[in-house]
Amino acid sequence: MSTISQAERSRLLRKYPEVFQTSFVKRHGLALGVGTAVLYLVFCWFFFNVGPALQNGKWDRAAIYVQDWYSWRATPRLRFGEDGTITPQWSSRGQYPTDHAIDWLVPNDNGLTASFGSDADRLDITTSQVDVYLGGEVYPVTITADAALAPENTPPQIVQDGSKVLVDYGFAGQAEIRDNQVYVQRRFFGWANFLYDPTSPLWGNDLFDTIGLIATGQGPLVLKEWLGNKAWQHGDILTKLMQTLVMAFVGTLLATLFAFPLAFLPRAPSPPTAPPTG
Repeated sequence: MSTISQAERSRLLRKYPEVFQTSFVKRHGLALGVGTAVLYLVFCWFFFNVGPALQNGKWDRAAIYVQDWYSWRATPRLRFGEDGTITPQWSSRGQYPTDHAIDWLVPNDNGLTASFGSDADRLDITTSQVDVYLGGEVYPVTITADAALAPENTPPQIVQDGSKVLVDYGFAGQAEIRDNQVYVQRRFFGWANFLYDPTSPLWGNDLFDTIGLIATGQGPLVLKEWLGNKAWQHGDILTKLMQTLVMAFVGTLLATLFAFPLAFLPRAPSPPTAPPTG
């Protein structure tokens, strides 16, 4: 291995001082950055109470939020009347047309029956008692003046939560039984009323039915009803999407027209570069 003389070493140090005499930041910048980031994360962990938040989080709801991406829930509140009647009250967005016959929520002799996939998993609901069927086994929930009371020795799917009873049917849905109502969440694959809203004459047609309608020459009607969907508002969303794209295109075009002539303006002459010295 060859060595250099002291004179050559001194010459290189004078000519390239930035190589041999780097600053403190360049030498230790990475370690300082990593240390600062770690200290900041530790500060945030304690200042925002991240640990207790993770520990006390309701992680069982995470599966429900994931399911909402590929399925929808029908959520009626079956309210008890003083005369013994049960009246379904639906949430927003009108999931079913008015007076539509719902196959999983039907009247029985004394009230209503809400099924969760089969007759073996259902609720027989009256204002004084709710019979909870799980796998064909029945568990009567008693309705009192101020609480709903589950029987003893119930399976894990039935939980007494204070004055209410929670029933879990897995993906098919859940139920919350109170003294004055039963809140049902019935889940189905797909997105509710994505093609047509309940007021449309085409409501109830799925994707394959829609393809058949288009093939039979009813494409204009399909397009009109799809764009006019009041639940999903496809027409309004597409209009705003096109407005956004037009604004982006016009802004880019104007910037290009303004910048193009500037590209031809002469640049001020620069002084000649001194020849390198050895």
